[in-house]
Amino acid sequence: MAKFMFLLMMAILLPMVYSSALKLKPKTCTEVREYYQAKVNGFYSIYDRTGYPYATYCDFESDPGFAWTLVETFIFGRRGYSQFRLPFYYNRPYSECRPNWLGFRLSKVKMLSIYNAKSTTHIRATCNFNPNYGTGLIDHRDYMRVPKCRFNQFFICRSAWYCGTVDYINVRGYSCRHCRVPFQAYGYKHLHTDLTVRISGCQDFKVPDARASEDVFGYYASYSTGFRCSHNSTSTTNWWLGGNYLIKS
Repeated sequence: MAKFMFLLMMAILLPMVYSSALKLKPKTCTEVREYYQAKVNGFYSIYDRTGYPYATYCDFESDPGFAWTLVETFIFGRRGYSQFRLPFYYNRPYSECRPNWLGFRLSKVKMLSIYNAKSTTHIRATCNFNPNYGTGLIDHRDYMRVPKCRFNQFFICRSAWYCGTVDYINVRGYSCRHCRVPFQAYGYKHLHTDLTVRISGCQDFKVPDARASEDVFGYYASYSTGFRCSHNSTSTTNWWLGGNYLIKS
């Protein structure tokens, strides 16, 4: 009798659990990881705030404990395209229906849906993410990760520099943890940091061999070929929104 009751309960509950899983609509790659236990990098469908699905790239492998949703990527040779010069404040999607690594940018509505999701806790910028190489990143050189709670200016559009606290930043092997870095996004200046700008209370990170007014992770009015994102015309700059997930054994 006890066995019969157990089987009866399972017959009732399993369809309910399965049906509930089918109704899950992840808004971010972090939720894809949590809902479906996805572990392999690739293109996945996530949902905007209206429940409409769209495709973007998910990185589950390069940062253990994090899942990242790609919101923009472009090659250095396309840095002059308006879509990759404008701050994220502006709605300028590019190749949104055909995600690729040469040039891709989500609409602002989709970015906001990802950004405002509870599962999004961090912002990241990388250089030359390669989906065909291992975890996607060779190492964490020329890399930046910023906690959203300490950097509420992702959609910034103002001429004044903003001092944000990063978890970690690395440029050409020079790195800093939990330090304050100046950011700007204004007019046709994509969100970026300038290695030689010095503002009060924001002088923690220094790169000794920085060029005058050298821009990293965007804009690139002045740049160094020693920085991986601006090394050559096919080098890529990649921007992501992501968050932590529990690693289950």
